[in-house]
Amino acid sequence: MEIDQLIAALAPSDVLGRAPVEIAELAYDARAAGAGSLFFCVPGARVDGHEFAADAIANGAVALVVERPLELDVPQLVVPSTRAAMAVAADEFFGRPTEELQVAGVTGTNGKTTTAFLLYAILAAAGRRPGLLGTIESRVGGERRPAVRTTPDLDGNTIRERVPLNPEAKRIAAGQYSRELHPAQLYSAFNSFLITAMLVAFFSMRPPPGRVMALMLVLEGTTRFLLELVRAEPPVLGPMSISMVIAIFVVIAGIVMWIAFGDRADEPAGVPVAA
Repeated sequence: MEIDQLIAALAPSDVLGRAPVEIAELAYDARAAGAGSLFFCVPGARVDGHEFAADAIANGAVALVVERPLELDVPQLVVPSTRAAMAVAADEFFGRPTEELQVAGVTGTNGKTTTAFLLYAILAAAGRRPGLLGTIESRVGGERRPAVRTTPDLDGNTIRERVPLNPEAKRIAAGQYSRELHPAQLYSAFNSFLITAMLVAFFSMRPPPGRVMALMLVLEGTTRFLLELVRAEPPVLGPMSISMVIAIFVVIAGIVMWIAFGDRADEPAGVPVAA
């Protein structure tokens, strides 16, 4: 594939050293970069892919996708996020396979594997020919393959192999994916810590059970609402999602319960019994 086709798909903010280059494969691991590969310099938690760009070129990479320009004599596509660009480039490079498939993506914290395997079994029992990309294994055309990592990266070949299985019908790929680290996840973790600390302090005051429940409702609703704001695309003050509306009702319910149990909090615990 000509690099110009990928440039059109990625719409980079800048292209350095532009040249007519043929891209033979995509890579984000310098050790796996081969001849004619387009190397994605992905920053990680411990290492930065930009530091291995020279190694990728030595192994055969002919172009780079970067977040900052590097002093290397190959075409460089500058993008805001190389990790996000990988998905767009892979879709274009492998011929947009998801346009020929019905895809079900399973996301969340717990239960992704169970849900994905249940969905696969249901579709297979219904006579469909599903594929599976999961944390335990991948299933392609009845063949089982061990999973290398929890989230497949640049694995367009695996998806593409599902297309020729049955040209008369579309298949469903049941996949489970973890999302890229997002500010919402950091915000959620911080709020979990904050809520726990507040509840510990609150319980030390030995409050009435009703007020405990009221506080939990208010904290849960407020956290959920703020979390949805962080996740929302701009403008955040546009139409509210169902989750945001539910969160508001939870907060209101907590406030009403707090007020309702406020009067009871001042009542004596019991009436002395006359001797």
